[in-house]
Amino acid sequence: MGFWSASLFGNDITEDVRDTYLALLKDGTSDEEAYQKVLSEYEEVIQSDEEPFFWYALAQTQWKIGRLSEKVKNKAFYFIEQKGGADFFEDEFPRNNPWLKTLQKLKTTLESEMKPYKKFRKAKPYVTRKLVMHDATIK
Repeated sequence: MGFWSASLFGNDITEDVRDTYLALLKDGTSDEEAYQKVLSEYEEVIQSDEEPFFWYALAQTQWKIGRLSEKVKNKAFYFIEQKGGADFFEDEFPRNNPWLKTLQKLKTTLESEMKPYKKFRKAKPYVTRKLVMHDATIK
């Protein structure tokens, strides 16, 4: 997994989970089906030491669009309490691990009132039109 910052979406996994989940919703997938597909697609992550990042990203994303389920929220809180993911930053920040601030901010967000339910319209396919040039002589 690649990191470029200690922000919640400063790594590959959290960005990918967020983007995958939102793309499914934008494609017209139901909330439950999108959740199940993301679980299936990131099964390897869920079965690894990177699992906390999956739940953090999904919880934050669901909260932001008004869809935070109790199961996802509880999983995120479980890993927040365990300081999940902090070990990925310990070598670089042995004294003041910035990931702990990120976790506290996420906890505060998830404890606050969820954003309103956001509707997504199914994206229309992008259609290109061919430009046909005729050989015309201008007189």
